[in-house]
Amino acid sequence: MNIVYAMGIGFLLDCVLGDPHALPHPVRWIGSLISLLDGQLHLKRGFSRKIQFFCGALLVFAVLAATGAAAFGVRCMAYRLHGMAGIAADSILFYYCIAPHSLYRESMAVRTALQETGRLQEARQKLSMIVGRDTEKLTQEGIIKAAVETVAENTSDGVTAPMLYMALGGPVLCFLYRAVNTMDSMVGYHNDTYEYFGKAAARMDDVWNYIPSRLTAWLMIVSAVLIQFSENKKNSNNIFENNCTYNSDNLAKAGVSGRVLLKIDWKRAISIYKRDRRKHKSPNSAQTESVCAGALGIRLAGDASYMGNTVHKPYIGDALREAEREDIRRANCLMYTTTVIMLLLGMGLRLLV
Repeated sequence: MNIVYAMGIGFLLDCVLGDPHALPHPVRWIGSLISLLDGQLHLKRGFSRKIQFFCGALLVFAVLAATGAAAFGVRCMAYRLHGMAGIAADSILFYYCIAPHSLYRESMAVRTALQETGRLQEARQKLSMIVGRDTEKLTQEGIIKAAVETVAENTSDGVTAPMLYMALGGPVLCFLYRAVNTMDSMVGYHNDTYEYFGKAAARMDDVWNYIPSRLTAWLMIVSAVLIQFSENKKNSNNIFENNCTYNSDNLAKAGVSGRVLLKIDWKRAISIYKRDRRKHKSPNSAQTESVCAGALGIRLAGDASYMGNTVHKPYIGDALREAEREDIRRANCLMYTTTVIMLLLGMGLRLLV
């Protein structure tokens, strides 16, 4: 029951506080540890692939051991003081592991910058805070698509996956997941520098996210159903400002005719999910991106530049229309609705365990 309380309190803390940069953050400490071990263990030249992989696996083991021990120690000390102190510790640990508020705030800052002409460079700079790709040459539509993609992908990585692991194993398992996810984001690259050293971290992340990404995709489809039902109830006076129309040529290709109001479409979300969910090198990343692309009726992914190198990726979704600023808000609405559903499911699961 304590974990149920902690999940509710931790989520409320995130809603109110977000991720204050002034406060100490354990996930940033994990990142510092990864950077330290990266510098000590990463043998870049003159060593075989097996040795590089072994050193990378050693980094994974060390980070997981340190993270698990720290989270376990904090919980033990808190519960020894008092049961309420233990719940408070669990709540704070869970709060540090999820990031829906920060994801919303940072992505919406991109949308705000795009509202005024002459602030395209500011939008690129704000986008660079939440994506790993190069943003210097992105057009306005490219910026919007990148923001939507990161909201869609991080709905699983930064929100629902840690919620699931919190429900299954409490703060310790939740923090171990965050450590795995952080290692992948820092060393799990497919490039000359990290191809073998980061392989263990990348494979570990694929395993840990396999079930959460697929569960999140279906919960996002449920969210699309709820949002579309809400849109239909509100008709033209809804929060999504459904006053746009699809491009007629694209509508014809999709087998749709006439003037169609822009709205979240859960049936299209399922269709695109089934078709495009495997269109990514990662077995997990396209799961939620395909749902979001289908629900919004836009095309995501495609080629992108990372550290000056172009990475060729297939498109996800159909370009029924051009992406617009409001798509960032719509993606966040999908994210938050999915978050609440996952929170309720996680708390219910914990009650049954």
